[in-house]
Amino acid sequence: MLGTMQLQETVVGDVTVVTIIGEITLAREGDVALRDKFVELLNLGRRKLVINLAGVTYVDSAGLGQLVQVQTKATGSGARVKVASPGARLLTLLRIAKLLPLFDIAESEAAAIESLNETNMS
Repeated sequence: MLGTMQLQETVVGDVTVVTIIGEITLAREGDVALRDKFVELLNLGRRKLVINLAGVTYVDSAGLGQLVQVQTKATGSGARVKVASPGARLLTLLRIAKLLPLFDIAESEAAAIESLNETNMS
């Protein structure tokens, strides 16, 4: 089905990367799937998380709300979250909504993983 959201999980060392492909919208229940995925990872004790948005084609306000919720929940659990590869459109949306400061953004998945690993060594 076109436009549905897919979540792909990969683990690189102690960093868990969740790659989102498609649309993050309320209409397709993508918002719930996204939140549930991160609750599951936090319950498993994962504390270094990357949300890779390179494959996201569209985000509505509900989807934006879910990204904020995931960020807040993870931070509250002592986890660190990096947002990798948000497109120009999503960055603009975050800026307009004044949500940009909430997120720790990296330009690529590799940069996000590297930065999460660097903080461990200091």
